[in-house]
Amino acid sequence: SLSSAISQVLVPDIMVKSFQSSDIDEMNDMMIRIAKIKLPVLLIIVLGFASFGKEFVHLWVGNGYTSTYIIALITMIPLTLGLLQDVPNNYMLAKNKHKTMAKMSLLGSLMNLIVSVVLINFFGIYGAVVGTLLAYFGVNVAFTYWYYKKQFGFNMKQLYIETLLKNIKYIIFFVLVGVLLNLIPFAQIFGPAIWAHWVSLLIKIVLFTSVFLFVYFKKMADASIKKKVLKMIGR
Repeated sequence: SLSSAISQVLVPDIMVKSFQSSDIDEMNDMMIRIAKIKLPVLLIIVLGFASFGKEFVHLWVGNGYTSTYIIALITMIPLTLGLLQDVPNNYMLAKNKHKTMAKMSLLGSLMNLIVSVVLINFFGIYGAVVGTLLAYFGVNVAFTYWYYKKQFGFNMKQLYIETLLKNIKYIIFFVLVGVLLNLIPFAQIFGPAIWAHWVSLLIKIVLFTSVFLFVYFKKMADASIKKKVLKMIGR
């Protein structure tokens, strides 16, 4: 939802630029710039949920539903990669070239159904998750990587290099921060009451978010991105 909110602000500019410009280098620059704006929102959600999602599910609905943590985390990863593709997605629509993607989406849905039905007999609910993961990754990551590059000339490799690979050391750092925070027995400080566990979770989320934002604005974001993000917040 947060990613969509950002997209709604940026999509009009993307569409206007798509109609006005045929310079694919300019569109590539725009693709990477917008992906960098969305990156911190996506990362803090995925990494935060990876670190504290299991505890949250346990507190919210109980131990019997902790498998939903794994299911949600598995589906978040390919979804995150797809959400970085605002510019090529909207460029394709502006150029009225979405017929092939519509067919692939239908094919992906059928593949999801077939694979899920087969695997669910062996792995239960996790089989359905694997089916969804394979279908989404196959269509919205692997196929779009090839299609946007071949059909329009988008440099999808550079997109993932600039957004993910260049920040891999920081991503690993955030994972370690999450692990460290989970090792600190905050709940024991307040006692065994259920509210103590909620307070513990809240403290860890606040600390993780504070570290994330500090590192992002200090090390990961360049000057133009900082200016753009602050402008969007002000709007």
